Amino acid sequence: MDTIVKIDKLVKRYKELVAVDHLSLEIKQGEVFGLVGPNGSGKTSTINGMLSLLSFDKGDITIFGKPMSPTAYDIKNDIGVVMQNVAVFEELTVYENIQIPCINNDKKVFSMFRESRGTYREQVESLLESVGLQEQMRETAGYLSYGDQRRLEIAITLACNPILLRLDEPTSGVARKE
Repeated sequence: MDTIVKIDKLVKRYKELVAVDHLSLEIKQGEVFGLVGPNGSGKTSTINGMLSLLSFDKGDITIFGKPMSPTAYDIKNDIGVVMQNVAVFEELTVYENIQIPCINNDKKVFSMFRESRGTYREQVESLLESVGLQEQMRETAGYLSYGDQRRLEIAITLACNPILLRLDEPTSGVARKE
């Protein structure tokens, strides 16, 4: 198995507080990896440092075999992120929210739409069904419950077909739908 993420001796300090103390780990392709610990134990700092969303004091991080940095957009384009707090376009419909991240600045369709531009509707509908939002596809996202907004955010992230998926408390507020 290929190593997707390698962290070597990561250190993150907040003034006198050492949030992450010489952490080393490897995540292989196909693995599901979780950081578990109490609040304030450095989980989010580790993940954000790993993705260069937060600077770290020491250590080396490679993703897909390449050094990670704040400007490593070639790496970041292949990482899907579901943040701790919900981030959807509240004024757009559920359907439109899934379409938006899948068109880049050059107006070229990418990710899940690469192969077949003509079938994107079925793909969006399939994602909506997989997260239980097919009946709300025409509703404005701002009127969804918190749990349904979380489901929408997960669908948005999966729509871009990431190689690496980073989830920070993605099931917070999401109850099982029957």
